[in-house]
Amino acid sequence: MGRLLLIDRQTRIVNRRLVTAEAAACCCPSDRSFRLFYNCCDLGNAVPILAVSEPVLRHLRDICLAGVDIVVKIGGKTDCFSPGSQTQNVTREQAQAMGLSIIDDISMVSCQKTDSSLPVDQCYTETCPECPSDCCLRNYFRNKCPDIRVVLIDNGVPDRRSNRCCNYGREADAIWTFAQSDVEESYTSFQYGEPANGCGPGCYDELLAYRSRRQIYRRYHNRFRACDADGTTPDSVVDCVSGESYVLTELTTRRRDNPGNCLAYVDDVTRNESRSTDCWTDLASGYPLSPLFPRLPCRSDVRNYDGSMWVNITPDCGSITGDVTNTVCTNLVGFRSIQRQQLDRNQFIETEWLTTFRYGVGCFQGSYLFDQMATQRQYGLGCPRDGAILSRRHVITQADYSIRTIARDNCDPSACNGFQTPDQMQVTLPLAPLPIEGALGFF
Repeated sequence: MGRLLLIDRQTRIVNRRLVTAEAAACCCPSDRSFRLFYNCCDLGNAVPILAVSEPVLRHLRDICLAGVDIVVKIGGKTDCFSPGSQTQNVTREQAQAMGLSIIDDISMVSCQKTDSSLPVDQCYTETCPECPSDCCLRNYFRNKCPDIRVVLIDNGVPDRRSNRCCNYGREADAIWTFAQSDVEESYTSFQYGEPANGCGPGCYDELLAYRSRRQIYRRYHNRFRACDADGTTPDSVVDCVSGESYVLTELTTRRRDNPGNCLAYVDDVTRNESRSTDCWTDLASGYPLSPLFPRLPCRSDVRNYDGSMWVNITPDCGSITGDVTNTVCTNLVGFRSIQRQQLDRNQFIETEWLTTFRYGVGCFQGSYLFDQMATQRQYGLGCPRDGAILSRRHVITQADYSIRTIARDNCDPSACNGFQTPDQMQVTLPLAPLPIEGALGFF
C-alpha cells in the first residue's frame, strides 16, 4: 500500500477508500497555489520576496501561529518574512516570472516565535534583526520603452523585472515645469457671380472666421521628506518651496459685415488671464515624479476610405500596462500622415497631421516635447477651391523635471535592490526653469 494522503493531518476517503499520495497525484492539479511573503520590515511597500506553497503554509500555521503572525527565516539568513495581512496567491509560473524565491518544502524555512509584548521593530520577535526606519524616497519608471508610468503586478505593486527603481535618499528637492500652447482656427469662404459689396466675381476662401488660443505655464518647486533627521515621520511629507502658474485664454471672432468691402472685417476679442504663486502639493500618488509630467503618446494605423493608411498619433497612451505595442517609443521629427474622410462620391476632406516628439526620462531629470499640427482641407466642392484650408489646430506641449537629493542619512542604499539598474536616459531639452514670459515666448 502506498503512502496515505494527509491534508491538515486528516486522511482523505474517496468512494470509501483511503487515498494514497500516489493516487492523489493523478487527480490533483500539479500547479499548486503559492502565498506571497514579504520582508516583515517592509510590509507597507508590499514587494513580495517569497512564494510559499499551500502545504508548507498549512504546516507553518500549525507550528508558527501561536503568537502575532507567521514569521520565518530562510536557512541561515538573518532577514525575516511574513505574509502579514496580504492574501495574494500566485501560481508557480507566476512566482518564477516575478523572480521570487519558491518555498515548497518545510525544511527550507524556520519559524520565529512572535509575541505582542516583543518589539514591533523586530517583527514582534527576539530573533529577527531590528527593522531600519523606512527613510527612503523611491520612485519607479518603466524599463522597456522608458516611461514614468510603472508596470504593476496583480496586487498593485511595481514589477521588479519591468521597472527601474530610483532612490532619492531621505530628503529631496524636485522642480517641474509645464508649458502648453493650443491654437485652433477655422476658415470660411463665399462666392460671387457678379460684382457685389465691393468684391468682384469669384471664390473667396481661406478667410479666417474664428480663432481660439490657450496658453498654460506652470512651475512647481517642492521638497519631499520620508523622515526627519532623527528618523521619525515628518509632520509634512511634501512642502512648497515656490510656485507660479499662468493661464491665458483668448477667443477671436471675425465679422465680415461691411457693405462696401466684402473682405473688410472687425474682430471681436475676449481675453482672460490668471496668475498664481500657489504650489500644487497633492502629489502623494506620484512623488517625487509629478503626475503633471506627460506620458508617452500612442499610435494606431487606420485605413482611409480609399485604401490608404493614416497613422493616428495621440498624445497620451492612457492605460498602465507592460504592453508597448502601440506606444511611440522613438523620437519623431516632422512625421507626416494624411487622414481622408469621404463626404460624397467626389467630395472628401483631407487632414494633414505633422508631429514632432522628443522624450527622455531618468531618475533625476527628464524632458518631453510634443508638437502636432492638424490642417484640414476640402476637395470636390468648387468653392472653397481644392486644397483650401478649412481649419487648423496647432498644439505644443513641453515639460521637464529635475530632482536633487538633499539628505541620504537613515536611508538604506539597497532600497532598490532587485529592480532594473536605473541608467540615465538621454535628455533632449534644457532643464533650466523658465520664467513665465520666457516660456510663453516659445509659442
